[in-house]
Amino acid sequence: MTTFGVFLPSVIFGVILAPIAETNFRRALMTSSDYSLFFKRPISLFFLILCFLSLLYPFYQRYGEKKRSSNRAKE
Repeated sequence: MTTFGVFLPSVIFGVILAPIAETNFRRALMTSSDYSLFFKRPISLFFLILCFLSLLYPFYQRYGEKKRSSNRAKE
């Protein structure tokens, strides 16, 4: 089931996990106001890269579909 093109379980996870993530983000910034804190540790860098890739994946997927459809049209 989708609402506005977004899967409902994703929205539910976002609503539940967003306040937790925001609280922990603020707590981390209270310990050190330097944002490099999120890039120094390997696990946090891994999750930042994972988030970045998950944001780019739909664009990559759309590009692949367009490329495949243009190749089919040429054949």
